[in-house]
Amino acid sequence: MINLKSFKGYNNLKISFNFFSNENLEINVVLKDTQKCIVSFSNYSNYPKSPKNNGFGNPYLETLGVSCVYVIARENHWWQSAEIEHELHKLRDLLANFSEVITYGSSMGAYGAVLFSDVLEASRVILISPQFSIDREKAPFESRWEKEYKKIEFINDDLTSLINNSYKAIFYTPEGNDNRQVELFRKNEVRNCHFFPLKFSGHPSGPYLSETGVLSKMIKYLVLSEEVDNSIVRKILRQASRNKIQSPTYMYNYIRSLVSKDPDLALEEFNNVIKIFPDNEKIKQLETLIHGRLYS
Repeated sequence: MINLKSFKGYNNLKISFNFFSNENLEINVVLKDTQKCIVSFSNYSNYPKSPKNNGFGNPYLETLGVSCVYVIARENHWWQSAEIEHELHKLRDLLANFSEVITYGSSMGAYGAVLFSDVLEASRVILISPQFSIDREKAPFESRWEKEYKKIEFINDDLTSLINNSYKAIFYTPEGNDNRQVELFRKNEVRNCHFFPLKFSGHPSGPYLSETGVLSKMIKYLVLSEEVDNSIVRKILRQASRNKIQSPTYMYNYIRSLVSKDPDLALEEFNNVIKIFPDNEKIKQLETLIHGRLYS
């Protein structure tokens, strides 16, 4: 086991190594002489075993000057794999010298970030479009990830058992199943959750935050600030709202929401937006959807 105290004071020293690896899970560590460490959990991937799947937030998180741990799912198992909690307990021993541990993830990764926030003794948890559960017994409305759900044996899927009072920032679209998942956080009174709805940001909401120019600014603030001030978080999000026309993700979800309610307005908005994003494939798909509604 590496003793972090052995390289205190070596400001430019960086140690990178593989902490654990098998067919289900990989944990890679980048240690620096810092007080903070961020542990990111990978999101759902069509190619989870690809070497390009090298950690959520990699390499941006390292530019923040903090130590980083990348917890990478090599299957889309929603962290329901027997070895995971055992390895994260061992990881916690490694991270004991840090004054603050922060967990971070999107979608499936966000679920992992909150699920293991107790194990890692996280003080902050950054969640983009999280699930409370994809178990149909707990979330009967959930219809996504059906193939994965059928394969999973839910052995550790209880967010109501969390006892750590870590600050939990939840960024999500207040529509559809993402909104229903977040309502389960409220209904089940998951501790110290702070909710930041991002209208028409889609799933996951990260691309919207990136396209509106605030994702890196938001993460930097949530990681490096001494204390989180929600008014500053909301100020950053207002910048995203002002820039929403720059986001093809926002425009796609906004126009799609109009198709059933007002297809004529949807077509008008589409004709304006396609001029801004002429090469965006998702935006192009809206034309067929709108015409189908208008002329069916």
